[in-house]
Amino acid sequence: MNSEVMMKLLLFLSIVFWSTLSHSKREISIEASLTLEQTYLEESLVKGNEVVIEMVKSGNFSPDPQVRFDYLNFYFPEKETRVLGYQPVYFNYGHADKYIGCCINHGTAVVLSKLPSESGTDLQ
Repeated sequence: MNSEVMMKLLLFLSIVFWSTLSHSKREISIEASLTLEQTYLEESLVKGNEVVIEMVKSGNFSPDPQVRFDYLNFYFPEKETRVLGYQPVYFNYGHADKYIGCCINHGTAVVLSKLPSESGTDLQ
């Protein structure tokens, strides 16, 4: 996964945990989080475990992953929430309690779904 895609994904996750803020504050936060200075493109803005902590604080996700497979933690929303106008199905992030030598992706992935009534819209 290239760094630009990773940055967009990390920015998206930062938006998720702001979803419980008031509408006007949320819009300002989203706009601010989507604005990157060139210096940030080479390093992660947030780590997966930090996103989990914020999502748990928001009350949308459990503090413990519902599914753990290989080195991935999967979190499913416990109540309805919207991110960029879409419903999150789950998010996951790679974890490792200790260094095992290789092959652990500390990246994060998010799966979004549109509601059946939104069949004419597409993710952009």
